[in-house]
Amino acid sequence: TATPSVWARARDWFAGLDWALWLRLTLLALVVGELWCNNSWDYPTTMGLSLVAIALGLYADLRRKGRNPFSLQALGQLALQGGFVVLLSMVFFRPYHSNFGLAYSSMERWKGERTPLGDYLLIHGAFLFILTTYLLTSAFGRRSRNAIVRALRLFVRPAPRRQRAAELYALLVRCQRLGYESAWLGIAFVALLLAIFLLTKAWVLLVGLPILVLAIALVFEGQASAAQRFQRVLVALGMTLTLAVEYIVLKGDIGRMNTVFKFYLQVWIMWGIASAVALAQVIPRLAQWRPSLARSWRTTLTVLLVGVALYPICATYGKVRDRWDRGLPAGLDGTRYMTTARYHDNGHELVLGNDRQAI
Repeated sequence: TATPSVWARARDWFAGLDWALWLRLTLLALVVGELWCNNSWDYPTTMGLSLVAIALGLYADLRRKGRNPFSLQALGQLALQGGFVVLLSMVFFRPYHSNFGLAYSSMERWKGERTPLGDYLLIHGAFLFILTTYLLTSAFGRRSRNAIVRALRLFVRPAPRRQRAAELYALLVRCQRLGYESAWLGIAFVALLLAIFLLTKAWVLLVGLPILVLAIALVFEGQASAAQRFQRVLVALGMTLTLAVEYIVLKGDIGRMNTVFKFYLQVWIMWGIASAVALAQVIPRLAQWRPSLARSWRTTLTVLLVGVALYPICATYGKVRDRWDRGLPAGLDGTRYMTTARYHDNGHELVLGNDRQAI
């Protein structure tokens, strides 16, 4: 009699599976796994982002059902779904991995020159302006119910009102001691780090760390939707990458050229998506700002967008002048330049005409 009961339980277990979910996870593993073959630099970032998305979806689903999203059962579900995607992404392309050699397989500490703050803002300034505005309005807007945020507002009020508000706050507001005091301790620790970065002239960290901390804090905001959490994860992950390449480089890289270039491309994609959504959320809030402040914000945004829009024009001209022989006739043959192009790398002359014949 044991055998039928085992089969019955197995049948019930399979019948209870969310097959649509597992199909989506299988397709996710297929797409992310292909990235390793197409461009191995994209795999770790995209896989990390995928695992976070799985966690956010599971968290929202369990909260909607009134269940504890931090229970052992929930963590087990997350490990099962995440492990399934990671394992399947490698199994799908096992023949490729067994015959492929990575050019860069380890990392080391970067000891060279850091990115100047001016260059960092030139590259990421438009995104940072939009995203910082979005994070600040999300954290300190009128609808925020966070106890730390409400306490911080007291410091920007006029002195008499600040003192009176502080007295009322201490008298009327009740908070969870452990979380509240831990948050203040975290703020003090971040302030200490910023002071150290200021003294050591680590300008990129000085600008990036507050944005990173604020984005992570808003990911865990109680009233945030799954879409808002994911948007803030894009901001936080992008900032993490821009800070990481200041101190970590792939071993064997030419300086840190490929490390910065490849990961900055990923940041542009993530911040581009997050900024587009952020603009749609920030612009309606401008009506609540002082008119002078709203005009200044719009003017700054316009200048930044015009500036970044110049890049395709200026960069195309510079690239053509650098790579193409201006004496060649115009036409649609994109390989024509290879008949005369010559490059120099580490003392060696590279004649592209040979490559053209081989192609």
